Amino acid sequence: MDKRIMIYRRKDGIYVIPDGITTEGASLHTEPFEYLLDSSDPQEIWGAVEKALSNANRRVPHPKSWSFITPWYQKAGVKSWGQFAGSAKAVSIVENDEHYTIKTHRWERGSLISQKETMKVFPKSILKTQLAEAIKQLL
Repeated sequence: MDKRIMIYRRKDGIYVIPDGITTEGASLHTEPFEYLLDSSDPQEIWGAVEKALSNANRRVPHPKSWSFITPWYQKAGVKSWGQFAGSAKAVSIVENDEHYTIKTHRWERGSLISQKETMKVFPKSILKTQLAEAIKQLL
């Protein structure tokens, strides 16, 4: 099964958040998330990516409401998805048995839209420093 995480670069720092699967099958950002300073080097970013990937696909309860305050909202000092993601640069990473797929997302009408034209696919054999550099460039 593919593992998916999101990386958000906001003016206050970089947030690396794994996606889990709710008991009803929906994708949902989950904890633990990683927070890095904007000045973090690619190796630090890759370390946070590895931690997030190891926590991806966990089963989590399906929320009764989608308007809850998350720990990453609290860290960023915001109270809503729009406030958190609306001003962020966003990059998704999907890992499967053969490769990593990385692409950017743009904020549009209240949600993040995948920018397929930015998609890059890297074999799992790639040097992690090269992958980390590619991620940093997209942020």
